[in-house]
Amino acid sequence: MIPSMMLGGATTGAIVAVLDIEARAPHGGVFVFFAISNVLLWLLAIAIGAVVGGLAVTIAKSIGRSDADDAPEDAVDLEHAHTPGHVPARA
Repeated sequence: MIPSMMLGGATTGAIVAVLDIEARAPHGGVFVFFAISNVLLWLLAIAIGAVVGGLAVTIAKSIGRSDADDAPEDAVDLEHAHTPGHVPARA
């Protein structure tokens, strides 16, 4: 799971580096948006990285998963469930 999230962060970092976006106050995250050289491209890079990370997590979680993994724990297999032939009526 962690490597797939790292892929999203790496994508964002690569886009920021390629576009030569400068952060004059790199310690403040989104709260120092005024210190970013090109805010719109920076936000676009963050959005693209978030999508890439989300897709990577979704793909990583679906690899090797079967239909039985998606069933709730209390699901009843009606095809193989034992049902009594005759249930007496209550008095």
